[in-house]
Amino acid sequence: MYRVGIDIPAGEYKVTCTNGRNCYVEVSSDSSGSLYSIVSNDSIDTFSYITVQDGQYLTVNGGQFSPVK
Repeated sequence: MYRVGIDIPAGEYKVTCTNGRNCYVEVSSDSSGSLYSIVSNDSIDTFSYITVQDGQYLTVNGGQFSPVK
């Protein structure tokens, strides 16, 4: 879990699955892990783009992410 504005900068990221299967991407409003804090989430099979804002939290399971230039 990465805090946007602290661990990573706000902006757009490309998420690429690295495990040969689906990967999970979640943007949350806090670090509680509560379903109520989920802003967006998705299960992707190859790659996707995600935009995050300062104060949000980004979680990527089964993949890696890099900033879009």
